[in-house]
Amino acid sequence: MLGKTHIVNSLAIASTPLLITQFNERYALLTCLFVLGCITPDIDEPKSIIGRNFKLISKTINYFFGHRTITHNIPLILITIFLSFYFDKILLVVFFTGCLVHIMQDSLTWGGIEYGLFPFRYRKYHLLRYGLRFKVGSKTESIIYYMSALYIVSILLYVQPF
Repeated sequence: MLGKTHIVNSLAIASTPLLITQFNERYALLTCLFVLGCITPDIDEPKSIIGRNFKLISKTINYFFGHRTITHNIPLILITIFLSFYFDKILLVVFFTGCLVHIMQDSLTWGGIEYGLFPFRYRKYHLLRYGLRFKVGSKTESIIYYMSALYIVSILLYVQPF
């Protein structure tokens, strides 16, 4: 998926709790971490939103592993577990959940996830059957993007301010 679709989808998911809770500073922080988690796995693509901001890291990962490999599989989980010893676990869980949402979204596309369960299994995997997948940047992705945006707007219209 395109970066903008990952961001809007993650905002749509993160805005859902606003139906039953109040917006506050903690909620804003968790939403930002969730969105950051939703774009972080694409650090292995130099042209991605996050890859353009961390060019050296992005180009290095892409050169050695390619796109949708190491940052979309088990090594990301291991790094997250390691970081959990040094950071607030709730914040890390929210960030990691954003990463998992990103990986699930990418597995809906034609490209799928390279080397599913990397480094233990060297096959692509998809969440959808062959005929239901869509191409990155296609009209189907645009529909997903705009439907997520409309969902966010409808929630914001429903929610009462502070």
